[in-house]
Amino acid sequence: SEVLQAFILLCYVIIKLVFERVGRYLASRLGADAMPCFIWVASYSYELNLCHVLAKGFSWVHFVELIAFDAIENGYHIWSLRRRWGENRDVADAEDRRRQYFIIAELLIREFIEVIVVLSFLVQVAILRVVQPEFVAFLCPITDAEFQKMVLLLLLDFGVELLMALSTYWFLVRHGFSPLRTLRGLVASYFPVFMACACSGSMYYMAYQVTQFGMDNRFQFLWVTEASSRWRCGLTWTVP
Repeated sequence: SEVLQAFILLCYVIIKLVFERVGRYLASRLGADAMPCFIWVASYSYELNLCHVLAKGFSWVHFVELIAFDAIENGYHIWSLRRRWGENRDVADAEDRRRQYFIIAELLIREFIEVIVVLSFLVQVAILRVVQPEFVAFLCPITDAEFQKMVLLLLLDFGVELLMALSTYWFLVRHGFSPLRTLRGLVASYFPVFMACACSGSMYYMAYQVTQFGMDNRFQFLWVTEASSRWRCGLTWTVP
């Protein structure tokens, strides 16, 4: 039911937040240098899963719910930042400034990922639709009209994420920060790790959709258990 799906989405977001909280706990014990990588992995995995959910069909109610979660999370980070400014932002001590930039770094990484993951997923889906879609589980059974609806949802998600990212950058610029320069520094400093995580994460999730890897979430494995089974497309097998 839609209520159950909405509850599962809420649990998924809570798990993401708990994962990030664990990262902050580790950072307090091991140092904050590893946190950008931790945030990158958590946000990248979440956004990639979200793209797959949207690609497999979703109701508009759940789509609005997911956007609302992102907006609330962004609002929480901005509120945390403003709370630390107080009335004496110009005379903040070094420790407070470090905490401010920690929040900004986390916010910028999240916004950057929310934009690039959806865009890269759209490119991959468009290419796979043209090149042998019968070997991709979530593309082979859908019609052209369903594919257009899927692309529309992904484009709408990309537009909303881009709008939130631009709003966040504008807010930071207005308050004297340089978000693009900060983001460029973060990406340059952690580029090998970021690139390795992005490539391996994308390959891992997309491999689940490829017929040749034999992934079957239902654990039926008809191509093994039924000698007379015939492959139709994707991960769909029929038994005469």
